[in-house]
Amino acid sequence: MTVLPTASAIASHLVRVLPYVQHDVKHHRLLCFFGYLSNVSELADRVHGVSAYGHEDTGAATTSLILGLYQQIHGVKEEKLFLSELQGRYAFFLYDGIHKQALAARDPSGEQELYYCLNRDTGMVSFTNSLDDLPPGEDLSQWLEVPPGHYVSGRTPELRQFALTPQQLELRERHESTDIGYGLYPSSDSGDASTSSYLRAGISWDS
Repeated sequence: MTVLPTASAIASHLVRVLPYVQHDVKHHRLLCFFGYLSNVSELADRVHGVSAYGHEDTGAATTSLILGLYQQIHGVKEEKLFLSELQGRYAFFLYDGIHKQALAARDPSGEQELYYCLNRDTGMVSFTNSLDDLPPGEDLSQWLEVPPGHYVSGRTPELRQFALTPQQLELRERHESTDIGYGLYPSSDSGDASTSSYLRAGISWDS
């Protein structure tokens, strides 16, 4: 795994180095996380039985909580439940070495970018948080954006929606106020490549 860190300004004299990366050796899982969670204390109480992390590094606390929650709630049927617990603005990539599959998600705000590419010839799914940082000669036409409120997962990677975007919520409320039923869930893209995953640009994973 190769990580290329970037600095995000918090204040005039403070920066946050991203991504947050954690390797769970015991459970053979790797997490690369961009952004932040706004419900860290709540998750800490649920996952580890403590109300706060005190002076623990924010990145370490965030990644530890996500991996801990994934350990409690994982599986295809539970993925939406797992993601619904994460409140904040983020994009992340999680590789599960035991099940040999990846999970990449982007929160409904869409503040953090996330893209994926399915290569049917090599059986590989790739992820990046920046198309500008892909290697020279990369065919950008093969890369697709993970829309806000969506995730990609599975041995045969599929794009699914787990939450409505603010725009979709506003549209639904408008339609409900006039008693008009409307389908807000777009059809999902799907792929049929087996997963040997890595995240490039900001992060790269070679299996």
